[in-house]
Amino acid sequence: MTTTISHPKLCVLAQYPSHWLRERLGEPERVTQQRSGQSLWRYDNVAVTDRRLRVWPLFERSHTENHLQYFYFEIENNLIVDYWKRYRTEHDQSC
Repeated sequence: MTTTISHPKLCVLAQYPSHWLRERLGEPERVTQQRSGQSLWRYDNVAVTDRRLRVWPLFERSHTENHLQYFYFEIENNLIVDYWKRYRTEHDQSC
């Protein structure tokens, strides 16, 4: 499942409980339990771009990019205490 997140500044740290995050973004893609009372929640956002160049009958070339964004939220005692995001782009070229 892909969750769309429109703005990275979703909350003021340690002011919102973890259920507030679930209500707005749904279930996280991944939950990692850390120490007692701490967990790390990850939400994924994927955007795909597909470009195609065709000079028929000579050749056809396509290029696909997957833009991956991972949003991480650190939860401690049911409060959001930190968050950040990471980017990754995957390329796929075919002739």
